[in-house]
Amino acid sequence: MPKLLLDRVIGTTASHTSSLRCSPCGPECVYPAGAVAVLYNMKKNKQVTYFRCDKEISSCAFSADG
Repeated sequence: MPKLLLDRVIGTTASHTSSLRCSPCGPECVYPAGAVAVLYNMKKNKQVTYFRCDKEISSCAFSADG
């Protein structure tokens, strides 16, 4: 059976505004959507990658250097 590929995520499961984080070094932001963290490029106006986890994500962060 072929693997299911994620094309885009609609919505968020963030319960606090602090769940959305913007990169200090570029035009990206990250936000949780269930067990997926979505990396969004604000200049391109599109989702660029996803990070899957085994459990629901409650917060996201960037390191100081992006």
